[in-house]
Amino acid sequence: RSSDTMVTVGVILDLMAKWGDEAQPVPAGNVHVDATGLGKGVADRLKQTGHHVDAVDFGASPRYAWPQLTGQTLFRNMRGEMHWTLRRLLEERQACIPRKYSELWRQACWYSYEFREASKGSMAELGESKDEIRERYGRSPDDLDAAILGLARKPKSKPTIRVMKI
Repeated sequence: RSSDTMVTVGVILDLMAKWGDEAQPVPAGNVHVDATGLGKGVADRLKQTGHHVDAVDFGASPRYAWPQLTGQTLFRNMRGEMHWTLRRLLEERQACIPRKYSELWRQACWYSYEFREASKGSMAELGESKDEIRERYGRSPDDLDAAILGLARKPKSKPTIRVMKI
């Protein structure tokens, strides 16, 4: 949560080493970085140092990586698609969030969805902006954002969501 991108890069590299298996760091491709705003500089610096992380720009166009869950639904951006995907994964019991992560559950309930007709079909949009969420709840939904970052790329197996405290 530092505005200094180099400090954040150092924290990420430390966590990659700490959370790795058998003295090997977590592979950079398994690290998902919110590349919106200050995060873009963090992702760029990690790539510059040879750590090609998955830079996820929530404002970018949706990737539609989960067609079995999204169907014909359209999304304005990646953020809306990922929120919807997590919701559908939970509804279909293809993912679970352990009860001990109650804050993540709480944050997942903060958003609503609005539907409107678009030229190619029905578009689902988040009903509130992140700024509106911050204003209403007094803070950012960081736990939820961290969880949906990992959904940006479709996994080869069923997803698992682990929230690790720093």
